[in-house]
Amino acid sequence: KVMQDLANYAKQRGVMIYFETGQETPTTLIRAIKDIATGNVFINCDLANLLMYGKANSLDAVKQFGSLIKEFHAKDGRYPDPNNPYELGAEVPIPTGEVNFPAVIAELKKQGFQGALTIECELNGARHDYVIKTHEYLQGLLDN
Repeated sequence: KVMQDLANYAKQRGVMIYFETGQETPTTLIRAIKDIATGNVFINCDLANLLMYGKANSLDAVKQFGSLIKEFHAKDGRYPDPNNPYELGAEVPIPTGEVNFPAVIAELKKQGFQGALTIECELNGARHDYVIKTHEYLQGLLDN
């Protein structure tokens, strides 16, 4: 009810709300959006978050979310270490983690995704070179 009230308040002002993926399973997030049911609540898809929290694999999540995805954070990660389940999985450089970017980008294109694709980088070190290299990698997938 509270989220529905907030979403209606936003809708009256022409504002869209995008939930970022992470701590909940894709099914739980889809249920929440359907329960809110205001027509202005969608998904900012961060597949690395889903992996790092151990909630879903990348391609299945994109297939489940479908047209609810309005923005996409390009970040890579790994599942949590089963020997240390108290820690999140690690963020790693694209494409060295477990996000299947070729399959995910192909699925987004198949779905007609038109939203923003943002390179997110919380890694330590030289970010400029990483962003340039990652942009080239992702652009190559988008162009195919």
